[in-house]
Amino acid sequence: MLVCGSLDCQLIGDSIDKLLFILLYLKCYPTYDLQGLLFGLDRTRVCRWVKILLPVLEMTLGRECVLPARQIRSAEEFFRAFPGVKDVFIDGTERPVQKPKSVLLNSEIRVFR
Repeated sequence: MLVCGSLDCQLIGDSIDKLLFILLYLKCYPTYDLQGLLFGLDRTRVCRWVKILLPVLEMTLGRECVLPARQIRSAEEFFRAFPGVKDVFIDGTERPVQKPKSVLLNSEIRVFR
């Protein structure tokens, strides 16, 4: 017999809750601790539910979920990932960086790194 509050009793409600759980995970990519706080689960149970529900969502959609690449390292990678893009605008802000005023201060900083 299961006692609610034990690890074996930590279930996600109906199918709508499960869909919300996995879509929130894919959209926001929260830590397991935060996802557990939102759904009343511990982090290991969140990890298990993600491993269960992600393949179910992929099978339901009929294709593998396409997640964004974490980093695009070159222009070639960018244009391979987005072949329809012709123009790219990069917005940058120059930020002042305070530099050491003396050589002695600069050498002290290197010693403590």
